[in-house]
Amino acid sequence: MDEEWIGFAKIRNWCALRERSAFDVRRKLRTLKSDLPPSAVLERLRTEDFLNEDRFAEDFARGKLRIKRWGPTKIKLALRAVHGLDEATVKRAIGLLEAEDLAEA
Repeated sequence: MDEEWIGFAKIRNWCALRERSAFDVRRKLRTLKSDLPPSAVLERLRTEDFLNEDRFAEDFARGKLRIKRWGPTKIKLALRAVHGLDEATVKRAIGLLEAEDLAEA
């Protein structure tokens, strides 16, 4: 196997553990000091369905609400500012949250 494939396999396996955002993948590539072009890696992960921004946003919002007790505003800010997700994805993720959990937060 060549070095490039081994590096991509590491990223793909890492993405298979839980939902990740494009921001997370770029940061991991920097941490691994990978020579792989980030845009090509992101595109391939999306094609192979290891990277899905909608799934990530839903999982992130649900986890932060239930575990950390973050409110919807803080979740929206984190999804937009840190992870760079678009407004439609953020609204969809917030819209899927349970009303009971929102009331408790």
